[in-house]
Amino acid sequence: MINLKTAIALTMIVCLAGCKDKPGTPSPPATYPDATLYFPLKINNSWTFDYTKDSNGIRLEQGIRIFTVYKDTALTLGADTVSLCAFDDASQPFHVFNSYLLGDRPFDKTSMFWYYGGSFIKLYEMSKLDSLSSPSNSLIYNAFPFHKNVQIAFYPGFRPVSVPLGNYRSFKSSINISDSYNQPYIHTREYIKSFYFSRNIGIVKFTDETHDNDSLGHGFEIVKTYNLKAVSLK
Repeated sequence: MINLKTAIALTMIVCLAGCKDKPGTPSPPATYPDATLYFPLKINNSWTFDYTKDSNGIRLEQGIRIFTVYKDTALTLGADTVSLCAFDDASQPFHVFNSYLLGDRPFDKTSMFWYYGGSFIKLYEMSKLDSLSSPSNSLIYNAFPFHKNVQIAFYPGFRPVSVPLGNYRSFKSSINISDSYNQPYIHTREYIKSFYFSRNIGIVKFTDETHDNDSLGHGFEIVKTYNLKAVSLK
């Protein structure tokens, strides 16, 4: 005869066995937040930065720069419009977006893209963010086939960033553009734009570097640094 304790134990075993997924049952797909969690792209969002410009270690400029989101109606993908971000000093605009339509369906809203001369390159992917990853580990995205000289390095690990507005945990994405010239002599030029993104804030720090070296041993570097001091999000 089976006693009460044995009966209860057998019942629990049967229930647990029945609750398990059948072999081969696929797990539900992982879901990730919208990429704008780290770069809010509502129209008129703005970031105010302390700005400096140095050349070979010599301070040339300093002041305030405001980075604002506009809508670029000239550049659309399906029903989506690419956001146009620009500094108030009329420097080169920065085209970004986090979704586009295939037919009538939104595609890949969990990635942030950068538009550059006909190429769409990922700035970062929410699915790849990893709080345990070393800040030095990176994923490389190329701008093939149109721009073989353009790469983006996405660093999915988080790092501390201190700016006038406060201290943040941020990840980094860097755009690298390299050019070479043969006239009047051989020289190479590299442009590196590095963005530090923080949750619910967007860009907390931005550096814009130009490095130039020639076959005669001459060279120069220009480094522009933007540190966040205020933000206005809609």
